[in-house]
Amino acid sequence: MAAQQAPQMQLRDIKPPVPIDDTSVYFYWGVVIAGVIIVALILFFLIRFLLGLRRINQQKIYLDALKNIDWNDSKKSAYEATRLGRFIAGDDQERLGELYRQMVQELEPYKYKQVVEPVHAEARAQFDLFVKVCDESL
Repeated sequence: MAAQQAPQMQLRDIKPPVPIDDTSVYFYWGVVIAGVIIVALILFFLIRFLLGLRRINQQKIYLDALKNIDWNDSKKSAYEATRLGRFIAGDDQERLGELYRQMVQELEPYKYKQVVEPVHAEARAQFDLFVKVCDESL
């Protein structure tokens, strides 16, 4: 009888492992890359914002220095007004850029001579207009 029960008691074979598509690795790297991109974008906009604040503060410092120019020395004050005005006007502001170019044109005669006369009223008025517009825009 033992021989007859043996075929019935025989173990059935274990099936071979079934391959499972494992895409969790791709999801993991996708999340990591997306996280890095998001952090990089946040840092980029944060740095850009902070530099923008710094630029505005620098322009205010330049404007204060522009307001405090001593016009007793025409040559030195013309160079100083041109230099500080360039920092304030920049290339991105059309209105300030045009006023800056007009101011430089008015101050041009005082720059390249060894002895210069005092700044005339037209040049001073152009300078004051530039300072007023800069003060309103900042």
